[in-house]
Amino acid sequence: MLRFARRLGPMALLLGAACASDEPAPLVATAPSLRTVQGQVLISPRDPALRVRVDDAYAFAGTQTFDLYGVARAEQFFFVNADAEGRVGRMYWFQFEAYLPDNEYTYDYPVTRAVEDGGTWFIADHDARNVAGDCERPDSDLCLATRFLESRGYRMASDEVLSERLVHLIDKTCRAELMIVYAEAAPPGVTSAGLAEASGAEPHRTEIFEGVVQRAMKGFELLR
Repeated sequence: MLRFARRLGPMALLLGAACASDEPAPLVATAPSLRTVQGQVLISPRDPALRVRVDDAYAFAGTQTFDLYGVARAEQFFFVNADAEGRVGRMYWFQFEAYLPDNEYTYDYPVTRAVEDGGTWFIADHDARNVAGDCERPDSDLCLATRFLESRGYRMASDEVLSERLVHLIDKTCRAELMIVYAEAAPPGVTSAGLAEASGAEPHRTEIFEGVVQRAMKGFELLR
């Protein structure tokens, strides 16, 4: 997801994500993607070069590539756990994104939590939101992802959705990222309003999000 900012905080430096403007920017694909899916494995030959194996419980739902806000190229891959009517209980959204060479933007994320998987560090956060209604910004990557899945016959099984987001900055230029979003339908009675930190309405907030994080990390494996 785009952040029009110039720096990362000091904790990001510990993750090896210090920005350095004197390094070359990563390449941005302008032709059909080099990334492919073979069975349950998503293969990326660059930016970053890795393979991601997704658990057999998730079916590959497709991919799309687009210019995001006219300043970056984004490529999305979706794996869903859905019923016969397309109601999604859990899903993964993988997004490879890089700024276009005609600008000097860099990515910036507040870092309050970090996780490591297979030697790769991610900036991590979790969220709860109600997805009913129209997108706030129709050209956002979230809205485009939602519309793509709807075009394939998929929708979340509940309007209340819990998620874990992992962001890996590819190199010290901070101009390319891999974002992994795990999302699941909230259990009955759990709402985004109730989970808001300021509300204090959900006494099991920490326990609920710990479960989301555990399930998010369990369903995929990074391979080199």
